[in-house]
Amino acid sequence: MTILHKILQLSDQIAVSLLNNKKPQALEETDLFSESEKTTILSNITDPDKIQSRKELLYQIDKKEDWKKIKNKIQLEDQTPVRYLNIFKYAAVLLVLLGVSFYFIQRKPLLETNKTDSVVSIQDLQPGKDKATLILANGNKVNLVKGVAYNANGVKSNGKEIIYDANVSADKNEFNTLSIPRGGQFYLQLSDGTKVWLNSKTVLKYPVAFDEKQRSVVLEGEAYFEVSKNPHRPFHVITKSGKITVLGTQFNVSSYTDDNYFATTLVEGKVRLSDLKTKATKSEVVDLKPGQQAFYSPKTAVNVSVVNVDAAKYAAWKEGKFYFENEDLKTILNILGKWYNFDVKFENSQIENIRFTGLVLKQESLSRILEIISKTSNINYKITQKNDKYEVKINQ
Repeated sequence: MTILHKILQLSDQIAVSLLNNKKPQALEETDLFSESEKTTILSNITDPDKIQSRKELLYQIDKKEDWKKIKNKIQLEDQTPVRYLNIFKYAAVLLVLLGVSFYFIQRKPLLETNKTDSVVSIQDLQPGKDKATLILANGNKVNLVKGVAYNANGVKSNGKEIIYDANVSADKNEFNTLSIPRGGQFYLQLSDGTKVWLNSKTVLKYPVAFDEKQRSVVLEGEAYFEVSKNPHRPFHVITKSGKITVLGTQFNVSSYTDDNYFATTLVEGKVRLSDLKTKATKSEVVDLKPGQQAFYSPKTAVNVSVVNVDAAKYAAWKEGKFYFENEDLKTILNILGKWYNFDVKFENSQIENIRFTGLVLKQESLSRILEIISKTSNINYKITQKNDKYEVKINQ
């Protein structure tokens, strides 16, 4: 039975209970859904973005006209006030639950049909927040957001972090995936105790429980790792650009597909890079020391560049800061775009190369940051919205 059918069955049960003047069964009490399904439904109901969408949708509903349509479809056998009230309850409950299922299966809201393609100017964009989607081994998805708790099979989340118990039992081939959207971030503790901070627009695939020989995860995006030491089980971070092997250390990895570069910055310990996708004639193996960064562009690099850096700069994002040191404006706005959820457009390519140095708090509003850039570099900016997409235009 599909989730939608279960929801409709629950709506029927509630309606029958109301018609018989009985207390309906709550979602938490029903046996129709698994615990993960209940958590997913509740997270969809309480998701702030979806709540706002539902509010906007309700404002556009002509309640009187819709009620007339419902009455015309119902064959009233008994016109008494009590019977009339019960039917109203039935209709109301059914409509509410259909609305829940509507959002649960993630169809586009009816509001989409009323959207236009017009571009409007807006004053500001607010910073991102803790949010993620947990994809379980069976394919079920759980939205992890503030105010929604998840607790199942040795895995707990309070909406800001997700922690796997060291004694969690799982099949060796059971993998979970944590997906962080644009404008999001999240903290993860794996079953071996390894701590991972995941940046915006990042996906990490990992086993629920590691095997006895090695520990491997697959990363696309950016993450900061504090690997739990175990000399008998090396830890591997696998990306499209190469593999990082460690025994116990702290390091940052940036491997976004659309950024066209790969960078690993070592804070503490030792890491080894291998299987690097460069144009070198021989396969490269690179060992890093603390304070070193390996950097290259998979599309153009012949060799990997290893340079000494201030490692704290590349760990600042997990501490709630953006640290830019002589960075060009294009790179800065691409980084900010992932956190504030916007695309950037330069009307003059020369503006892209203007450089800045500074520290920015991630909880600042976007307009405040852009105002600082504007006043120090003689550029202008404009924030626009088209449907649910945002763009920052830069010109002089």
